[in-house]
Amino acid sequence: MRLAQHKDIAPGLNDLVGYGRPASTPSLDEMWSVWHKVTAAADDYLDTLTPEIMATHLLGGRGPMDENVGTT
Repeated sequence: MRLAQHKDIAPGLNDLVGYGRPASTPSLDEMWSVWHKVTAAADDYLDTLTPEIMATHLLGGRGPMDENVGTT
């Protein structure tokens, strides 16, 4: 979400359960809530994609990514 939409749908999620973080047991209700928010935002974004957009490249921290939107 952050890269494609420039939105942080679930602030703090990476700190809580992200790669390289210590094991944790967050609340199931909290995680279901976050999952619903993230998947709803992803669906909204995916619904906007056209063949033209899918041929473009997202911009990462070092410039355009190697793979286009359609293959990412």
